[in-house]
Amino acid sequence: MKARRPSSAVIAALLTVGALAAQSASAQEASYSLKRVYRQGEVDRYRTIIHVEQQTAPAGSAPIVLVMTLTTTETTREVKPDGGVVLENRLDSAVVSLNGKEEPLPGPGQAVTLTTLDKDGKPVRQETTGQTGIAPLIAMTRPAFLIPRPLKVGEQLKLRLPEGPETAKTLDVSITLVELAKKAQELPSDALRVKSVADGVLPGAAGAQRLHAEMTSLMEPEGARLLRVDGTVTGLVFPQIGPARMTFRVVRLPSSAAPPTATH
Repeated sequence: MKARRPSSAVIAALLTVGALAAQSASAQEASYSLKRVYRQGEVDRYRTIIHVEQQTAPAGSAPIVLVMTLTTTETTREVKPDGGVVLENRLDSAVVSLNGKEEPLPGPGQAVTLTTLDKDGKPVRQETTGQTGIAPLIAMTRPAFLIPRPLKVGEQLKLRLPEGPETAKTLDVSITLVELAKKAQELPSDALRVKSVADGVLPGAAGAQRLHAEMTSLMEPEGARLLRVDGTVTGLVFPQIGPARMTFRVVRLPSSAAPPTATH
């Protein structure tokens, strides 16, 4: 009895499976830099929604729930010859909801933060005008860890970061490149999915705060431009609220701004 030869359709299917497997293996072996690459004139608009929920309410009172919806424009003002950059973060609008009652925050467009980073991405200078209390909250919703080397998919890197002049104040951070997510309906392009977890004791207005933060970020594979962030921070102590849990989502909005004219 003659052995049956595989049909051309079966061969094609096997070749397709082999090609997909090869692509998958290649993606697993590739390394990706998570260092943000800035282009002078680059403009990004983001919507940030922050939920702050009081953890311990006074007897007989409902927990305070604060929700802030912020729209910001982030512009790369300058890329210096030595690789440093000057960034502008402008608060365009802000609406605050306190236990369900909404009212706009006064002075939209007047809150501006200028940050200068060195060639390694470390902040060396920061100036804020207008709503100065908003800037630290916005900063907490953005991934700001300096990754010393590229990572492969599935790889985890652990860091201990100094915080402030006192060496006792540190953050223990783990960063994992989870996957290369493919373009989908809610994802405008392929993106690196990065999970970061941080634990540490930081100073606060009401004393030391033992923080635990988890953040999942989606960023472009080339240049690590931010697309979306989801995160949670516990251990924060807010004035007039006390210990609270903060959750947030950041989404990049479509922009009609002209493309950058200079690349460095």
